[in-house]
Amino acid sequence: MTGIQFEYYLKLFFQQQGYRVDETKTTGDFGADLVLSKKESRIIVQAKRYKNRVGIKAIQEAVSAVAHYRAKEAWVVTNSEFTAAAMELARSNKVKLIEREELMKMILELNGEEPTHLVASTKEAEDVGEIKLICKRCGDVLIKRKSSRGEFYGCKSFPKCRYKENIS
Repeated sequence: MTGIQFEYYLKLFFQQQGYRVDETKTTGDFGADLVLSKKESRIIVQAKRYKNRVGIKAIQEAVSAVAHYRAKEAWVVTNSEFTAAAMELARSNKVKLIEREELMKMILELNGEEPTHLVASTKEAEDVGEIKLICKRCGDVLIKRKSSRGEFYGCKSFPKCRYKENIS
């Protein structure tokens, strides 16, 4: 699962918990990947799919996003763990940290078992040995496209969905 697919998975997960979920831009997102709303509550979520521990930069981004998105809370959610410095900064700024173990527990509590329907919506599909990327906005497949500025991934649903992603 890529970072964008992780964000999309979290979007579906939080929607199942009754939140209205708005996605932010992929780049220039002011420190938030998702904005959750439920009743009077507004929460920004910074999603981090990392192989290593998540450091203080993610916490700093989340803190800065609270004012920009007029949120009451900030959460940083990861498939990994947080460094000691990140945990200390989060405590002093009242940022909720959700790491791998807690996220797995939340998923199991919501569904009673492995959430295969969510995983199926975001899982990397294999097609002739090639991994397909999923559009962050609509969930369709991203395909490689060319422009005068070079190659990029664009949504298969173009022009209905105009999501694009740089090739790294």
